[in-house]
Amino acid sequence: MQSCLARCAVRQGVVRQQQEDARSRPRGRAPAPPPVPVAAPPPGPMRYYGTIYTAAPPGTGVGITVGQADRMLAHRTAENDCMNRGGAPCRLVSEFTFACAAVAHGVRQSPGTAIMTSDPSTFRLHVVGHGMANTRADAEYDAMSDCNRRDRGLTCGIVRSECSGR
Repeated sequence: MQSCLARCAVRQGVVRQQQEDARSRPRGRAPAPPPVPVAAPPPGPMRYYGTIYTAAPPGTGVGITVGQADRMLAHRTAENDCMNRGGAPCRLVSEFTFACAAVAHGVRQSPGTAIMTSDPSTFRLHVVGHGMANTRADAEYDAMSDCNRRDRGLTCGIVRSECSGR
């Protein structure tokens, strides 16, 4: 959604500049000839996109899209998924073309709790690690490594991983 708004703003600036250029061109002169069309590049292998969106800690929202042929749809889907799961504003963490992605949360026990469980009231989220690879195991390994690298004193665990069917 954010990248869409940015592209729209840039496009409006380009249109405005073209209109100003047309107004400043002297009257009576013939317009420049149209540009020569350039041949499209030869078709190559199909690209598939994936994106990871997360809520900023302490938010727990995570949205992952993998194997999407439409890049912008990959962004919209992951961002909406993240917001639906966490309610907080979500931000883009990564865009990739790998088949799999994973996210790990680094948590620490909440003050005043006897033990840390899967109940969110017993812990506080401090960092988010992510990983992308061609296999689920490698993506999860990368996400755990990223989480542990950010803060060694936290308990890291995979909260979400996805792979495309391709």
